[in-house]
Amino acid sequence: MRNSYSLHGEDQSLNANFTWHKFMNLLNRSKPNLVILIVGFLISLISTGISLVIPMFTKTLIDGSSIKNMNMGFIGVIIAAFLIQAATGAISSFMMGYMGEQTVANLRKLVWDKIMLLKVKYFDDHKVGDTASRLTNDTTVVKSLVADQLP
Repeated sequence: MRNSYSLHGEDQSLNANFTWHKFMNLLNRSKPNLVILIVGFLISLISTGISLVIPMFTKTLIDGSSIKNMNMGFIGVIIAAFLIQAATGAISSFMMGYMGEQTVANLRKLVWDKIMLLKVKYFDDHKVGDTASRLTNDTTVVKSLVADQLP
């Protein structure tokens, strides 16, 4: 029989217990590197902006396409835009992934420290494997949000 004792002190559904304020407080407690987050987000915006400009350059190139009107400088600008977009996208992905992994590591440490303070009764009422699985899966979902969905 499962007791109402849980990590949060009560056994309620996730939807009834979730608030954005609590979520943001938890993220702040995990001490994410805000410099990496902000720089990664700005680089992601630059990458997105460049990826929106490339089709406009290509349109101009195609509309004036003839062998006589081919401007090698303009083709160079398009190639440079592709390269810059690829580089900024890679840098942004790396920074956000790093920040996400750092956040997950800090969250897991916070939760693990909390688990270590629980009374033996909690472990009598809850399977250790379920608790470990929950720790791993829930923090991985947060990492996915921060690293993959946010940018």
